[in-house]
Amino acid sequence: MTRAPQFQKYLLTFSLVYALLFGGDFVWAQDEDSAQKAETELSATEPTILERTSVADAINTVVSLPAVEDTYVASNRSGTNYGGADSLLLGYNAEGANAGALRILLRFDFPGGIPSNATIRSARVRLRMYSSTGGGMSTTLRHLNSGWNEFNVSWSNHEPDWGGIDTGAGIGTSPGWVEWDVTALAKQWLSGSRPNDGVIIQGDESPGEHQRAFWSRNAGGGDHPQLVVDYTEAIVDTRPPESRITHPSNAYQLSATFNVRWEGTDNSGGSGIDYYDVQFREAGQAWQNWLLQTRSKQASFTGQNGKTYEFRVRAVDLAHNVESYPNDAEARTTVDTVPPVVNVTPLAAFQSSTSFPLSWSGTDGESGVSHYDVQLRYGVQPWQDWLQNLNQTSVQASAADGAPIAFRVRAADRAGNVSSWEAPNATTSTIVDTVGPAVCSFFVSPTGTANQYRLSWTALDGNGSGVRFFNVQYRYNAGAFQNIASNTTATAADVLLTQGDGVYTFRLRATDVVGNESTRDKQLIIDSTAPTLDKNTYLPLIGVQISGC
Repeated sequence: MTRAPQFQKYLLTFSLVYALLFGGDFVWAQDEDSAQKAETELSATEPTILERTSVADAINTVVSLPAVEDTYVASNRSGTNYGGADSLLLGYNAEGANAGALRILLRFDFPGGIPSNATIRSARVRLRMYSSTGGGMSTTLRHLNSGWNEFNVSWSNHEPDWGGIDTGAGIGTSPGWVEWDVTALAKQWLSGSRPNDGVIIQGDESPGEHQRAFWSRNAGGGDHPQLVVDYTEAIVDTRPPESRITHPSNAYQLSATFNVRWEGTDNSGGSGIDYYDVQFREAGQAWQNWLLQTRSKQASFTGQNGKTYEFRVRAVDLAHNVESYPNDAEARTTVDTVPPVVNVTPLAAFQSSTSFPLSWSGTDGESGVSHYDVQLRYGVQPWQDWLQNLNQTSVQASAADGAPIAFRVRAADRAGNVSSWEAPNATTSTIVDTVGPAVCSFFVSPTGTANQYRLSWTALDGNGSGVRFFNVQYRYNAGAFQNIASNTTATAADVLLTQGDGVYTFRLRATDVVGNESTRDKQLIIDSTAPTLDKNTYLPLIGVQISGC
């Protein structure tokens, strides 16, 4: 416990040396200081209203006005400017950098929106001290009578003219906020009897190590120098403010949790809006209170899929004028978190034409289907976009013969939900087959029975749909062809040739699954009487292969 102050003194000395030598501040973390930083995040550039209440015909307001200029000067570094430093140093530095006497200069954004007819109840300058050396210190605050620039001022080149002592404060050694009461000075600034050129703060400047380190406006985190003013403003306000819901403006919400926003204005010269009341209801049901006496202008609302919600808002000003709720909803939206469902009509495994219809259907339980997108893929190649933003549910597709092709469809609803390409029933595929089978062989041979012959054949369909059946016929001499086997899947048949001596012609035709037929008949011709055989038109009875595949 006894070593902490000494260690803290060394840290502050090191900080000052770093600032004087390198033009910045060495900042170290302190647990208590970090906790305080998180308490209040005030604007370092704009006034922040800390409290506002109405009493009778007046409004009491407490506002934090940020410093618009701050720096410090050092007697032993008389030509150095510290306008960009994160720290403000006060007192006397006799160790390390030996900066000498240290004084702080401040100027605040005053009146910063405070009306000229306001009555100031109190005003105080606040600085956040984060470290110290030496014992307790008395300080004085004086008003400045001339202007200055935080990035030019130094101990020697332009020390502003100051007036008498306006106030004083004792500073201990514990980190925290330090305040100087400047109520009388703030009243003079507001009335215009004294110009606002800022203030200068002096501590114990007797030689010796006793200094205080405060955060400057460059440090951020809400610990910047502040002028906190508590004032009263008389009002005469009998008109209520006006407000409205500004969001959701879209008919559907993709998420069950969505943002609701509103805004409001008070009449010219009014007291200003104090708070809002926000109500909601499910469509067709009674209004319910959602947010009461809120000063926020937005909030997250959580609903349920498939339900429609309506919102309305009213504002209350500081004079207690209450706006009436509108009779009708100011915003209406439906929660739709479920994507549409797509069902693609399955294509046959094979198509007999290079052009064929592709169709699908889509359903959506809430907002309805908005459009469809279609992709295709050849073989095992990557998917590629084909058609987008379609309103119809069928198209004419095409593909080259023998090429495997796949299609997939997704749907988007009016809320913006999109179904997955990988959803069930979203994909179909097919192969185009426009070429008939090829007859590879056709044989005829005697069976050993009088006038009976065995016919046999083979056929292939390549990459097509496959051979489905055969038709086999014969004719005697130049007569009409007669069926031996119709739409048969067999690859052989026996036939009796009972018409007597003459020329018998046999022919074969193959048909595939999608109805394509072989390109031409395969024929065998035999003459049952040897002396009449024509070498160009007959085949030996031992069986011959007509063509190969």
